[in-house]
Amino acid sequence: FIGGLWHGASWTFVAWGAAHGFLLMANHSIRKYIPAPKGKFAHHLFTLSSWAITFVIVALVWVAFRATTWSGMVEIYSSICTATISPSGTNVFEFDHDALRYPFAMNYMYWWAIGISALIAFFLPNTWRLMERFDEMRGIHRLGANLLTLVTFVASTYFLVYLSNRVTEFIYFNF
Repeated sequence: FIGGLWHGASWTFVAWGAAHGFLLMANHSIRKYIPAPKGKFAHHLFTLSSWAITFVIVALVWVAFRATTWSGMVEIYSSICTATISPSGTNVFEFDHDALRYPFAMNYMYWWAIGISALIAFFLPNTWRLMERFDEMRGIHRLGANLLTLVTFVASTYFLVYLSNRVTEFIYFNF
């Protein structure tokens, strides 16, 4: 709730913050009271489905963040969930192909960056695990880790500043 108020004074921000707070409470409750399955396949299936469910729910909650009004938010949600009858008599989802023109017109460099980022996010150790290893080494490779952090920061800054060629409005400009 407070996170929503911090981001803006609109009720849609408050709804976004409250939804995230509720989802965090649900996440902690599920982790505490529902143990992960024991079998290897069941554990992987549980993990994969947890990621998928979390992604879909969080993506839907972000609609409230970007919507400017309640009616706009409801319109977006209804357009996501609306099915209509086509002239041929079959149920189809309404789909705006023009809305997808931009992502596919993007330079392929961005798609490579997204793919590499996904590989890093899913298959390399997260920060928590890296810090556990870092504490275990007790400074043996700290210089290398600090240099790698510096090089990663410089390369990321270069990528974000110099290789991004599209003009976007700063999200907080209107506030």
